[in-house]
Formats: sequence, C-alpha cells, structure tokens
Amino acid sequence: MLFRFRALMKSFIFKVLLFGLLISSFALFGLGDLLTDRVSQNSVLEVGDISVDAEEFQEQYTQRRQELLDNGLNASIIRQYGLPQQVLDSLLSRSLFHAESNDLHLKPTQQEMFEEIRKTEYFQGPDGHFSPTVMQRALRVTGLSLQDYYDLTSANLQITLLQDVIWQGHVAPSVSRDFGYLYSQEKRTVDYIKLDTNGLSLATQATDEVLQQYFDANKDKFQEPERRNVSYIYLSIDELKQQFTPPKQMIEEYYQSNIVNYQQQEQRAYDFIRFDDQVKAQQFHQSLKNKQDFSNNAKAENLDILTNALSTKASIPDEALADAIYQLTTDKPWSAPIEGSIGFYVAYLQELKQGSTQPLSEVQDAITETIKTDEAVNTYTSRLSIAEDLSIANADLSEIAESLVAPIQQSGLIDNVGNDSNGNNKLRDLPPDIRFIGEAFSLAKNNTSYVITIDQTGFYLMNVDAINLAYTPEFADIKTELQENWEKEQKTALAKDKITQWLESIAQGGKLADIASREGYQMTTDDNLQRNNDKFGVATTSAIFTAQQGDVIDVTEGEDFYLVHIATLDIPDTVEEGKAYDAFTGRYGQDYGAIVVESYQNALSTKHKTKINQSLVQQIVGLIEGDVDY
Repeated sequence: MLFRFRALMKSFIFKVLLFGLLISSFALFGLGDLLTDRVSQNSVLEVGDISVDAEEFQEQYTQRRQELLDNGLNASIIRQYGLPQQVLDSLLSRSLFHAESNDLHLKPTQQEMFEEIRKTEYFQGPDGHFSPTVMQRALRVTGLSLQDYYDLTSANLQITLLQDVIWQGHVAPSVSRDFGYLYSQEKRTVDYIKLDTNGLSLATQATDEVLQQYFDANKDKFQEPERRNVSYIYLSIDELKQQFTPPKQMIEEYYQSNIVNYQQQEQRAYDFIRFDDQVKAQQFHQSLKNKQDFSNNAKAENLDILTNALSTKASIPDEALADAIYQLTTDKPWSAPIEGSIGFYVAYLQELKQGSTQPLSEVQDAITETIKTDEAVNTYTSRLSIAEDLSIANADLSEIAESLVAPIQQSGLIDNVGNDSNGNNKLRDLPPDIRFIGEAFSLAKNNTSYVITIDQTGFYLMNVDAINLAYTPEFADIKTELQENWEKEQKTALAKDKITQWLESIAQGGKLADIASREGYQMTTDDNLQRNNDKFGVATTSAIFTAQQGDVIDVTEGEDFYLVHIATLDIPDTVEEGKAYDAFTGRYGQDYGAIVVESYQNALSTKHKTKINQSLVQQIVGLIEGDVDY
C-alpha cells in the first residue's frame, strides 16, 4: 500500500544524494549472488528481523508492470527490463537500510515527524502553509490511512538519520570504514589464468547435418523480428529555441520593461542598542553627542550592541527602526532615540551600499535566453493546437507537416526494441519518449496517429509506412552464421567444463600454478591491482574486489574466462595528506559512487544475514505472467 504514495512524495523521500546512489546501484549490481541462506516459505526476503511477504512483492511488481504497460511497452520489452529482479532489488535495498537503522537505534523524534509532515508540499494550502484539510484530501486520493503515512514518514526519516551517521564520520558497527578514498586506494595481489574461447580447438567440425539439427532446435534465435518503417513529425521547445534569435530592439525593450528585475536596492549595515525606557535611551544619545564614539560608549556603559549585516529597508522587521536607519548619513551616523515595537533604540550606520542597476551588457545573454524560451513556448503551444485539430480531422502526415512547417523524418526499418537489421539501436535518433516504439507497433499501416505529447516539452505524430513481418530465414541463407554460433557455443561449453574441472582441482588442494603448467596456460601475477585498472573489464574487476583474501573465483567477461586467486589485499588505514573527500576528484571522483555502494552493500548484506526466496519470487511472477519465460 505504501508504494502508491511514493510517487507523490518525491519532494523529500530519498532526496539525499548518497542514498540515491546506493538505491540505484543496488538495482544495478543486484544482490542475488551474495544471498544463499534459506528463507521462510511465506517471505520473499528477510533482512535480519525485517521481512517482505509475498503480498507486498506481488503488489509492487503488479504496479510497476502496469506502469510500463500504460507507457506503451509490451510484454516482450518489459521482459528485457528484468522487472522481477528490479523489484526485488528495490525491496532489498530498502530493507537493508531499515535493518541498519534499527540496529543503530536510529528513530526520529515526534517533533521531527511533525516537521517533516508540515513541510511536505502536497499538504500545503494556497497560502503555502500546512493544511490538515489538504493532507486528509491527499491521503484519501492515495488510499492511505493517517497511520500508514506516519509509518512511511518514519521509515524514510530513519534512512536520513542513517545517512547522517555515516556522512558525519560516526562509527557504524560492522560497516565502519572510510569507504571513499580508502577503498579507492585498495591494492590486491592476484594470480590468474586467462582462458580465451577463441583459442580453443574443437575435436569435431560441424557437418551440414549437425548444423541442420542445431538450426531446427534453435530457430527462435535466428528469427528475424517484425520491423516497421515509421514516418513522424517531432517538434520540441528546445528545437524551436534554437531556430529563433531575438533582434536587438526586442532585447532592449524587454530590458526597459523589466528594469526593476535588474536593479539592486540600497542596503545598509547597522548596529543598534535596545533600551527598556526612553530616559535611558536619551541619556545614551546625549553621551554620543559628547564623545562621538558609538562602540566605546556602549562598552563603557556595559550595553549590548546588536549587529546586522547589509539589509534592504523592507527586510528590517521593525518599521520605525527601518525608517530611522534609512535617514542616517555617513556624516551623522547615529540616530536619536526611536520608539520601536519592543522598546526604544539608538541606531548606528555601519555601512551604506548604494542601489545600482545592472547594465544591459551584463544581462543581455540571460534576457536573450528568456525571450527565446518565451517565443518557443508560444510557438510550440500554437503549433500543438494546429496539430491536434488536424489529427482529429484525420489529415494525413504530409498535410500536418506543411501546416507546422516541420520536416517529416524516417525511423528506418526497426524492430520492437528499436534495432535495425544490423543490430544497431536507433532509439537515440527517435523522439525521446519511451512510448514511441509501443505506438509504432500498435498503429495500423498508413494511419496517422493522434498527437502524443512528451511532458509538455515536445510532441510528435507518426504514420507507419511499411511493415516487414517476422520470419525465419532459410537454412542456406544463414549457414555461415549457424556455423559461427555453433562453434562459439561449443567452445563456451568446453571452456566452462575446463573451468569446472580446475575449480574441483583447487577444492581438492590443487594450486593455480600447477594447473597452468599441466594444462599449458600461463599463470599471471599482478601484485598492484587497483580498481581503476585497465587489465580487466568492469565485471571481472568488480568480482575481484568483492572477493575475500584466499578465495579462488571464476569470472566470465565476453569470450574470456578467468580463474583468479586473491592472494593478498591491502586497504590503507589513513587518508593521505590533501586527499580528503572534498579533493576527491578526477577518475576516483567519477567512480566514488560505485565504490561506496560496492563496499557498503557487501557489508550490510553480510551483517544482516540477508535471505531471498527465489523460488517464491518465480512462483509469483509466473502467476502474474502466465507462461511468459523470465
């Protein structure tokens, strides 16, 4: 239930940068490989004493799936998104944070709860202040009870509190390290054997009969998908901005019409002393006339001076005080006694900053950008109206293009994920809308679509010019491709068998060097491997730097198989001089988020003994998707 409200609460939930990185990266890296313990049959996952039951997973999965369907994606595209794992990772990351918050006894106070609720923009009335009536109305729309919302707010405040603990350098049990700079400087000594599948020799070659059998068993791998060529008109505010350059006269007129926006009001810095009665104020004022020294006079009489920085007249809260201060001059900088809202004052002018007007030359670029935006929005709105009227009237695409003074563009033949016949993805060249492909594959041939808007920043219309239906090519036409795929699969299987045998040998006490010598491979040693190395790819580096000292791991990256022994690891205990977080830039700075996530993720997962019921996940997904194979 709580997930329904999350979409509305973007104003404060997970706003902190660190935990945005953590959550997105948990989904990116996944945690399934780390979690092997058994979990209860009724829970999808358990993190310490926190569990997520089947109903919550099913609700979250169904909701996200429906959102994708509503955005024009079909089941085939959703399947490629790996939606079950995304939902599972999201629930898992949330549970890990809550488990850690509970373990550290981080609970928001009632006052913090009230303040968080009161500043939520969706609960504010027209005056910009919290309104209980607006809050009740918003909760009714989402179907949440007041207690549901309190629970949600408390849970997310716990995450913020946990962030504060880590970011301020406090020690969190089992998670304490400076996992920024220190982890980036970690060095490992590794011994490894690299097995390139291209270098393997097969004992047998593929005959026509073998290739035919392979083809018959794997026709779905070689099927050419349906492809469509789409003509479309795309118009965006950004594009219209680029097409318009405001003339000089327009810029000058805008500047004069909005001159108040470029004027800096006069500001004054001032001191004042407050007195309980007028007599004391008059006595101090008289002493000023005699000694001509505001500060020393106040010190001599043991009076408190209240100092204020440069302020406009409107920003001084006491109107009588403001009037008096803005009548002072540098020649006569102190005032006579002033009767104010909370007593009597004697004020002193410290600094006067005259008002000024920015010249046109300083603000011309900003004005130009504003005018271009205004013109683009007006043009966009007008053309959107024209396009909507014409599409409703069943005008064809060429007629609409002529009325909009916009070119008709072509997608070329693409499949339902945006790939052309050469496997090149063309989505980047199409309108930036996830619904485009779905619309293209739901539209009948030679029919013009209605107008589709993209977040009020652009719109498009389309027409399907050609449809090439899905088909399976003839054996003779793809014989060479069949042979290449067959050989690649055979070599991959052979490589996996070798790696399995080597791992079994290691488990029985064998050494990597002995295996290399026996099998005719070279064992390579790197005694200074770091995370930013150029020797291994991302997957291999990540596997190496998440393994423990003494582990032997196997990693596959492309057509390369590695068997790696983690001989030693060295993480510095102190941050090098001048290498604090603020100076953590360049290549390490770019990788900082991934380093934090990787270290923190592993520590929390181990600490809270995370368990996942993959079998139950598959049952739920199968129930929702029917026979769809995930």
